[in-house]
Amino acid sequence: MSNIETNTDASRILFIDSKDGINTANDPQLTTSYKINLEDAIVVPNHHTLLLSLHRLNVPRTFYNFQHKRNSGLEVVFLNFDGSNNQGGTGWTDAITPANNRPPYLSFEIDEGNYDAISLMNLILTRCNDYLRTGKTDPIRQPHGVVEFHTEPSMIDKFVLEMNYNRDSLKYEFSVNATDPDVSPPSVGIMVVFRWKSGEIFGSDATGIYKDTSIRQECGFISNKWFNGETRDFYIQHLPNTTASSRVWRYGRGSVGTTYPLDGSWARTEVRAKTGLTATQIDNERYFFRGNGEWSSDIPPTQENYLSAVDVNYHTQNLYLHTSITQHSVLDTRIGGRFSNILSRIPVNVDSGEAVVVAPSDGSVHKLMLKVREITSIDIRLTDLDDKLIDTNGLDWTFSIEFDFIVSPQTNVKPDFRKRIEDRKLEAHLRATGKDKELKQLLERRNNQLLPMV
Repeated sequence: MSNIETNTDASRILFIDSKDGINTANDPQLTTSYKINLEDAIVVPNHHTLLLSLHRLNVPRTFYNFQHKRNSGLEVVFLNFDGSNNQGGTGWTDAITPANNRPPYLSFEIDEGNYDAISLMNLILTRCNDYLRTGKTDPIRQPHGVVEFHTEPSMIDKFVLEMNYNRDSLKYEFSVNATDPDVSPPSVGIMVVFRWKSGEIFGSDATGIYKDTSIRQECGFISNKWFNGETRDFYIQHLPNTTASSRVWRYGRGSVGTTYPLDGSWARTEVRAKTGLTATQIDNERYFFRGNGEWSSDIPPTQENYLSAVDVNYHTQNLYLHTSITQHSVLDTRIGGRFSNILSRIPVNVDSGEAVVVAPSDGSVHKLMLKVREITSIDIRLTDLDDKLIDTNGLDWTFSIEFDFIVSPQTNVKPDFRKRIEDRKLEAHLRATGKDKELKQLLERRNNQLLPMV
């Protein structure tokens, strides 16, 4: 029975289960990169062209929005208030650095899992404040080994990192405060630097497999906002004082070539400064950075905000299904607008533990035209935004694709007149000299020009 739309045989459906594939991932535990070999090849007659569409898909939502080697790293360094790392720094009466002359340095990966904005914030605060409170950390992921926060016990537990999640703006707010702001006299000041760019393990300028795998994009530091298209470090300065009107907070970004220490104006750029507190702030004894810069001189004055919204699903809002047979039908701006092997982008709009489903009515909307004559195997990958394999934590997933055969479209565009003459001369020469292989290639190239570039 003929298909009414294509005037060819009815569609063919290929059902694919990841457990039936040959694993092609570097990690044998991953089920999202594999190869399928077809015992019965799909053969396309010369006068037909193949249309491909995603028919159905079912992926368990057991993958995490935070995954190692993708977006789980955090590196924080603690300096004197003026950005230096020696005993003479502003606000310090005791040495901040240990014997190896390294500033206190905290580096870790959060546990893989599905976090929301509140649970992520609480985890960051717990890990950082445990370090500030005790001066010690787990030796894992420390680029300089274990660097205790202070060399003297009397210096421990002087500061606390604080964050809020503003549900109205969908952004985090940041502050560093003295654990006891009314202590007299104040003994220390501090600079806390989130090394989004310069981090030695997870920073965007790092090298190796952990390069740019920090949590910055999820927690409000996407580079188009922080800062104007370039990834920058984020610092908080605080100099406490028994007098509330004399307390100082400063917030800013590292410069392009940020190195440490940050005790020169060339190494950092201030975004916001606050000296003293309003009556309300005095009651709370806190000042939080909400991302706003200083007021402009415009009338009316404005404040630019440099923090992006918190998006814990930044890397997993969509899944990308890739196949080896979709090489000439989809263009992708992530690779410069060149042809991509993406078959479909699948929005993830279900909760953890449920299933991401594409039904036939969804998948058959868009059809790709394939320039193939025979399909004997298919390589398949399921990836995230950064083309990294999704980890379903051992569970298999299924999908099906639909093949439709249509009569090959003919083009009426005539080739260049001069080229036609040259091709005829070349064809005559090849026939006369008996170069059958070259003649066959010429004829195949000419026949392929009858198909549109799709």
